[in-house]
Amino acid sequence: MKSFPATLFFGSTAIFLCLFIVTPVSAETVVRAAGEVTVTADQSIAEDFYALGNTVTLSGTQEGDAYVVAGNTTLNGSVEADLVVIGGGVNVHGKVGDDVRVLAGEVIIGESIAGDLFVIAASLKILSTASIGGDVFFFGGEAEIAGEVSGGVMGSYTTLRIDSPVGQDVDVTVTDTLTLGENAAITGNVSYEAAAEMVRAPGASIGGDTIKSVPVLPEAELDTRVLAIQFLMSLFGSLCVYLALRRQLPALVVVSTTPLVARIGIGILGTVALLLLSIVLVVSVLGFWIGMFGLFASLALLVLGYLLTPIIVGAYLWQLWSNTPVVNTLSILIGAVAFHALLLVPLAGPVIAIALLMMAVGGLLTLAYRFLR
Repeated sequence: MKSFPATLFFGSTAIFLCLFIVTPVSAETVVRAAGEVTVTADQSIAEDFYALGNTVTLSGTQEGDAYVVAGNTTLNGSVEADLVVIGGGVNVHGKVGDDVRVLAGEVIIGESIAGDLFVIAASLKILSTASIGGDVFFFGGEAEIAGEVSGGVMGSYTTLRIDSPVGQDVDVTVTDTLTLGENAAITGNVSYEAAAEMVRAPGASIGGDTIKSVPVLPEAELDTRVLAIQFLMSLFGSLCVYLALRRQLPALVVVSTTPLVARIGIGILGTVALLLLSIVLVVSVLGFWIGMFGLFASLALLVLGYLLTPIIVGAYLWQLWSNTPVVNTLSILIGAVAFHALLLVPLAGPVIAIALLMMAVGGLLTLAYRFLR
């Protein structure tokens, strides 16, 4: 199966959130939530530390683990155990005594990390003043490594530049270019998968072998198989929804298709409004968990709408043939074939498919409004 960035992003987000949800908060933890959270240089925290805010600045000494969710996070002090951060921008200019795990937009490492560095981000910079005691794992966009790495360098990059000593192997996948600068000294092997050749400065050294592999494009037969699997998964999901909501589906079909344009508009506006409201609540800090619930509710709404779309399309096509909308297994199969065939039509097909998805979402929102009213 193919690995998509969206799947990676949502899966990684869930893992990071579990660190905050599952870890028990007891008397041995310190929790701070505000617009700006600051630990001053003269402060020392002996327990595990949890911070939630727009801006979090840690300038003191953290003897336990530190867990941070913030728009911007800056470490100027020290963390003697693990540092885990979810945020927009992350700047580590203080020492960390164990591992660092980050999910962010932009990450800058300027000091020593005793353990491993695991980063999912758009960009990563390890400055020359930094050192990594373990391995560097990166999944994202651009990365520049100018600080010493005692372990290896692994992951998936858009571009990667190494201009420092690396104590073990380099094993990476690079979309664009892998560059070894003048100060690069790789003790082990350099294994990379990329379309372009590695750029190697005259002063760069490699102690082991250099192994290059070219990305293999999937064959047409594989694409057909993947499409078939996606179709069967969607059809199975629609049939499960049909079994669970058999009595409610005829009313949903009627509401979703009359008037059709109005339901598409309601679906678009409702989805956008729910997403924007959820984001505002997340940023407001106090409404963080309600906002997270709203984001997951938006995702659930889109998934349910996707499974309902073949059902509604099939009933609508059946109505065009017999003047009566019918929801059964045959109509669902017809709708699934028609809906997925649209996805194969260049340009106009996906646009029409999205409009049909918004139609289903609009129907759901309309029924929900009528029920609550």
